[in-house]
Amino acid sequence: MSRTGDEAGYTLTELLVALAIISLLAVMIPVGYRAAIPGAQLSHTRTQALSLLREARTLARGSSENVGVELSDGRLALDAEDQSVSWGENVAVTYLPAFAPDGLETDEAAEEILFFPDGSSTGGVLTFENGAASRSITIHWLFGDVQAN
Repeated sequence: MSRTGDEAGYTLTELLVALAIISLLAVMIPVGYRAAIPGAQLSHTRTQALSLLREARTLARGSSENVGVELSDGRLALDAEDQSVSWGENVAVTYLPAFAPDGLETDEAAEEILFFPDGSSTGGVLTFENGAASRSITIHWLFGDVQAN
């Protein structure tokens, strides 16, 4: 059935279908954002930790002393500067050192990442986990390079 000029407009069925589609979209969009937030928070924490670790490497290479980054109490702290990165209680952080320097036990080495003046470091992998999301940083022991994974 075709419409004439007097019957122009939308039918009730067309309006209800459009309203149903808009309602579904309004419900689905916030759910998608909530699912993305934990991963975004981990990425932000990892980016801050990358910056701090790279700063420590730069300080060590520019001096004749070792520079340590301590991992304790829900934060990563740079010994030489008053800088730190912290994370929420729902984030689990683990550090697996590549090796323990002379005179340190493996447990002690897992509490501090050391950068040496020659550019090397204790190395290892620093992992941030929050439920299903996970982000990590690899620290090369020989060259001291700090890279996101």
